Amino acid sequence: MRQHIMNSYRLQYDCETYEDILKYAKNAEWPGDNKRPSSRRQFINMPAFLLEEPILKTLSGVCSYMGIMKMEARSVYREHIDVPRNCGLTLCLHDVESHTFILEPDVYMEKGQKKKFLDKKSIKGMENPWRVIENNCALYEEPQYEPGGIYLINGIRRHGVINYSYEPRYTGFFTISKEIDYEDARELLMMLKVTEKCLEKNYSQ
Repeated sequence: MRQHIMNSYRLQYDCETYEDILKYAKNAEWPGDNKRPSSRRQFINMPAFLLEEPILKTLSGVCSYMGIMKMEARSVYREHIDVPRNCGLTLCLHDVESHTFILEPDVYMEKGQKKKFLDKKSIKGMENPWRVIENNCALYEEPQYEPGGIYLINGIRRHGVINYSYEPRYTGFFTISKEIDYEDARELLMMLKVTEKCLEKNYSQ
């Protein structure tokens, strides 16, 4: 039985020009990550001429950042919680052998069990939070990405990406607001209205 996805939401509108964005991404100059030079993922801004497509033009009115992310072949975006934002949008640009996973919440050991465990196995007296998470093997949810689809992801849940392809993985990477939470963002996106000329916008602040 298929598990109901609770921490991702696919917008009712698809991006019709995803192939143009993918072509741009493959031919772009990627500057690397100055803060994390050895990281296997990079970001560039989405150029204005690619934001003329109706849904992207509408989203540009509510997003504080719109960019493209590249993950190298055979790389893993380690399990993490988004900081400082609470949620984000992913635009799928192509079929690629990869998996995005969103984990169930952490369950920590009870105090007595935690203390006994740390006293026995802590290194140099420093607590490692991974050592006291009870559900160190956890259930996960996986958004079913399709090219052109735009997906809201709950960034306060631990999540990550495995690109097991021998080719880079490119995705649109959008932030609505650093303060908005997943549920409020989902409601806002469900109310978006897009016309051919992208003149109508119906969303709450």
